Amino acid sequence: MLLGSAALFALFDYLESWGYQNKELWLFMAHYLLALAYTWLLITQDHLFLISRQRPEGRSHRMILWVLWLISAFALNRSAHVFRESTPWLCVVLVISGCLIVSTIWLDRLPVRWQQVLVAGLAACWWLFLYQTFYLVEIYLYSIPGLLLLGISIHTFIPFLISVALGRLLIRSWREHEHRRLPIILGALLPVLAITWFVVQWQHHNRQIRYTLNEVQTRQDDELPNWFLLAQRLQPDWVMDRLLKTGIFYDDFNQLGWSSRISTEEHRHDPLVVIASFLSPSLKLSETESDRITGMLYDARHRQEERLRSGQNLRTANVVTQARIYPQYRLAYTEKTMQIQSQSRREQEALYTFHVPEGSVVTSLSLWINGREEKGILTTQAKADSAYRTVVGVEYRDPSVVRWQEGNRVTVRVFPCVADGERQMKVGITSPLRLKGDRLVYENTWFEGPNGQQATETAKIDFDRNPELLQQPSFLEGGPRDTQTRKSLASQGDYHPDWELSFKAPALDTSSFGLAGKAYRVVPSRQVMEFFDPAAVYLDLNAAWTTEEIQQALAIARKKPVFVYDEGLVQLTPANRRLLTERLTALRFSVFPIYLIPHPESALLITKGTAIGPQLDELKESPFATKLSQNADHRPALRTFNLEMASAWSRTLGELGVLQMDYGTIQELTAQLEQQRFIRSGAADGAVVLAQAGIRIEQAAATAPQSSAAPDHLFRLYAYHHLMTRIGRRYFRRDYLADSLLTEAQQANVVSPLSSLIVLETQADYARFSIKKGNGLDNATLKKTGAVPEPHEWALLLLSAGLVGALSYRRYVRA
Repeated sequence: MLLGSAALFALFDYLESWGYQNKELWLFMAHYLLALAYTWLLITQDHLFLISRQRPEGRSHRMILWVLWLISAFALNRSAHVFRESTPWLCVVLVISGCLIVSTIWLDRLPVRWQQVLVAGLAACWWLFLYQTFYLVEIYLYSIPGLLLLGISIHTFIPFLISVALGRLLIRSWREHEHRRLPIILGALLPVLAITWFVVQWQHHNRQIRYTLNEVQTRQDDELPNWFLLAQRLQPDWVMDRLLKTGIFYDDFNQLGWSSRISTEEHRHDPLVVIASFLSPSLKLSETESDRITGMLYDARHRQEERLRSGQNLRTANVVTQARIYPQYRLAYTEKTMQIQSQSRREQEALYTFHVPEGSVVTSLSLWINGREEKGILTTQAKADSAYRTVVGVEYRDPSVVRWQEGNRVTVRVFPCVADGERQMKVGITSPLRLKGDRLVYENTWFEGPNGQQATETAKIDFDRNPELLQQPSFLEGGPRDTQTRKSLASQGDYHPDWELSFKAPALDTSSFGLAGKAYRVVPSRQVMEFFDPAAVYLDLNAAWTTEEIQQALAIARKKPVFVYDEGLVQLTPANRRLLTERLTALRFSVFPIYLIPHPESALLITKGTAIGPQLDELKESPFATKLSQNADHRPALRTFNLEMASAWSRTLGELGVLQMDYGTIQELTAQLEQQRFIRSGAADGAVVLAQAGIRIEQAAATAPQSSAAPDHLFRLYAYHHLMTRIGRRYFRRDYLADSLLTEAQQANVVSPLSSLIVLETQADYARFSIKKGNGLDNATLKKTGAVPEPHEWALLLLSAGLVGALSYRRYVRA
């Protein structure tokens, strides 16, 4: 019975990892009936005294009985949520404790050394059941009357009964076996020492946060909010992570009420956190501050997205990744088709956050409704949000919407997802390839959302032109469409979220894409340079900088002044250089107040990004955002060079045209400045610069009607980055919602800060919310490439068709 109950419990956990989350009563009842059956068996076999009286001959029966009830209790906990979901270490300890309890059956027959190991383990796990007993004290008042109702509430007394049984066993071992006394002491001390260490560290980090806040409040500047400066200075470790996540990811002592226990929020139960928060309450930050810190330090922004409906019972069952890479244009188009499964009878909302390569833009959205693919229509972000909220909040029908987010992210919502089938949606992303030395890198788009750990994936990567010196992940193999001129890769198997491939960068193709009387082509951005000799250099220092990079940056400046930001702009001198660089490189990330730079037209900012850091939108209420908005209109773009990786704030400001961005190594920057050159901005002359790809997309008047050899993605990237530049200086004021900007977004069908793609169920829904299809490109697709014919081209085609028809008719009549 014990093995059957344990196997059933493990099987459910295995199936749950694949998305099976059926919590019907029979799953618990299987465990409950096994425990009841064994209890009844002991009673009917006249072994009741073996349960009620702690006689040695009944120990094996009692221990198996308690473990059976313990498994049943945790099976019930899946639905009743008496305990939150256990942390991984607690799960391991619970399994080991169950095994140790069962092993007491053979305690007296084991060798002495194994007896000592066993009683030491039992003494340690006794503390766990004692903790659970006190944890459940307030529920006992409800559990005693509940014993009359099928006896289910007896589960709340199981930790108490186990702690009593183990206590009696340890006391008897202490009295009767001298060789077991020292192991019992050591086993009992081990949890006490672990808890003591954790509480001491907890108190230390509490004081560190308090002192850091005091330091922040005594600063001479107020550019950045306190939560930002606090997160910037905190050094992460295992205890600090739990301290910062308490109340958001982990329950503390004050959240142990019955109403919290039955909540469906995805909190975790960690006894160390509960005990530490009881003995030393954590410093309380505001909800906004806690969200900002945890979202930034632990990449938890997806968790903090507003949800209109629950999505806990959803999983991503299958992913289809299709991409077409254009090496000669240094861009790629990727489609992610997601199949979503639900194990709930209620309508669920699937929320995805897609992390896209830098400079990317969403150019298509599809939702399958009644087995048919319905494509999205581009409209304002406000209209799309309003329509989605109305349908999901009131009408329970089929919408999907994709929304632009800062930090190379987009969110996609799909509703409803129910248990009677899979929902399918598709999102398409147009991306520039990343230039790294003489190679181009294609980065896979990965997602957060309904669990995809057990998802299957089919991947197909096509190249428009055969790449040279291709380096690919091991799971991608040559596809069926391999030819001498075109290469393809394919795989089928488990889902792979994070991967990239690279190949030698070929010469750029100068063929253009034509639309609305304009032609768009790419040229190397490094060939479009302008004279620049900086009068001052500004270093945005943080933990990502190495000592060698700092020394090389100082060498670049030569005799020109070098400034850093430390409670204001401070010039580096031989006297303060070591102290300032040590203090600033201890910061986990940084944001440079560029509006403090007095002469931006002759200044150079050198930055290096970190994996974590704030989004601009998270700083919108700070003096930083206010001053940046006030000064942006009358200041030229600041020339900024990013070493290897750009931070989130600099990427966004680069897209908005506030920073004139370039990328590369410190050696490449040295070579440019020796020639007194810097990459030229395209904002003023009908061009956009994609520095990460090393290209510049230029717009020019079409000289004559012509077919487009280049893909339409060229225009989509141009339109998105040109649109972002036009929004740029007004981003924080939110006054950029102009018809002309929306028209530009609709013409290219791109998602941006002012535009979203939405799919509604019927045409009447679009009419009701005043959502109309614009005149321009349709959703991007892998099925075709090239231009939409110009009006005059349509006329020529019609005239040609008419002429061919007339000539054919004349020949037919004559014949």
